[in-house]
Amino acid sequence: MPGGPAPEPGVSRRSRGLRAVAAVAIVASCGSGCGTSSLLVPSWRTEIPSAPSAPVTSGQDLQATALDFFRMLKESRFDVAWTLLSVRCRAVTNLDDFARAEKQEAWFFRTNGMVPTISVRVSGLTGTVTMNWPRGADRPATVPWIAEAGRWWNDSCS
Repeated sequence: MPGGPAPEPGVSRRSRGLRAVAAVAIVASCGSGCGTSSLLVPSWRTEIPSAPSAPVTSGQDLQATALDFFRMLKESRFDVAWTLLSVRCRAVTNLDDFARAEKQEAWFFRTNGMVPTISVRVSGLTGTVTMNWPRGADRPATVPWIAEAGRWWNDSCS
């Protein structure tokens, strides 16, 4: 990866990749009219549609919103997503390998204001998307994501 960190002596490529995934934070800020969100990570920037601004009121709505978010990432093929995936794909071959590693946590999408916080957490062989809406929800809601996001991650690494 151009401009990336130099290899660390005694640290495997797999360990570096897992650590990179766990440490990456993508921060989205609401722009003018909230029509787009600017995703910022070190050295990269891109634009994607903003997340929904209305609270999710049911588990079904929540799951649909989470899956829509992953589809948006997959279908847009924006540079940041593929750059981050390329780091992950060099370290592990598929999501199962990633999940079997020690507990890893990656913040995939963090926003301010009206849109939700979405985090991706992998522990053991399970994965969840946690969406924390600032209004209209008493506590964070969690839905399974491994089927949808796992297919996307695996396909992108092939």
